[in-house]
Amino acid sequence: MTPLRRQLQSMLRVEPLDGGFTATFTLDPALSILPDHFRNAPILPGVCMVQLVLLSAATALNLPDLHLKRLKSAKILHPIRPNDRVQIEGTITPNPDDTLTIKANFTTASAQRCAEFSLTATAHLPPLPPGEASGISDCPRAGWGEGELRATSNTRMSFTSPGTPGEGREGVPSSTSPVTRVFNPCRATPPVEPSPFFTTPRTESGCA
Repeated sequence: MTPLRRQLQSMLRVEPLDGGFTATFTLDPALSILPDHFRNAPILPGVCMVQLVLLSAATALNLPDLHLKRLKSAKILHPIRPNDRVQIEGTITPNPDDTLTIKANFTTASAQRCAEFSLTATAHLPPLPPGEASGISDCPRAGWGEGELRATSNTRMSFTSPGTPGEGREGVPSSTSPVTRVFNPCRATPPVEPSPFFTTPRTESGCA
């Protein structure tokens, strides 16, 4: 388990239920990723919310860990800020291929919906796609595959931007856009799809 996931787990309290779980999460201002997301206006990244779902489900099932296999849908409706306390309600459905379908909702103490996720998970770390494993053993990040997001062409992600300074994507209206590829830290060039919001070209960088 990575240091970031251990931090998230320490802030999580999970209660197993029949067919799912309920969990309480309080965002500690000391979470290591917050200074970079975003400076002077920190909010919990969506990828951390996905990890909270996986950690909650693993605890509910008394498993050592769960890894993301496919992110079906993700909706970020309201930011989670330092010291915010949210409730996570999830359902877990076993699949014939030994994976699990997990659906989870995040709500605040005032019952405001923060986020919704639907994903499939596995107790075994998914292998890298063909062509991405060559030379990976020499990469110092080779062990970082835990819970890597592997979105597919059917994945749908949406966000709602209130246009508030510090929220990112100021003034961008609510939208839904497909996510087809994700960053692998051991590739020479991050496979990022062109964005209508950012036009700055990315430079090639290897594993450091």
